[in-house]
Amino acid sequence: MNAALLNSMKPGALLINTSRAAVVDEAALIDALRHGPLGGAALDVYHREPLWRDHPFVIEFDNVIITPHIAGATRESIAKHTAMIAADLQRYVAGEPLLYQWR
Repeated sequence: MNAALLNSMKPGALLINTSRAAVVDEAALIDALRHGPLGGAALDVYHREPLWRDHPFVIEFDNVIITPHIAGATRESIAKHTAMIAADLQRYVAGEPLLYQWR
C-alpha cells in the first residue's frame, strides 16, 4: 500500500494490517492518517518491532489501534501449532522424518 493506493481509498476508510509491515508504506500511512483520507488503522505488524514509545502510531493518533504482533494467536492456531509440534516430536523420537521442518 503506497501513497497512491492509500490516497485512493474512500474518505473515512479503515486500514487493517496483520500480515507483514512491508505491505504498507509506513510514511505514506502516517501522511494519510494526518491529512486524509483514512479514518483510522489497526496494525499488528511494524517496520521496527517493538514499536518505540514516541512513534506517531503511539503518541499522535487516537484513531489507530496497535497490538504487539499477536493477531495470529487464536485458540485455534495455538491448538493447531501444539498438535503439529506434538506430531513432529513423536516422529523425531521414532526416528521418522519430520513433517514440519524448516531448511
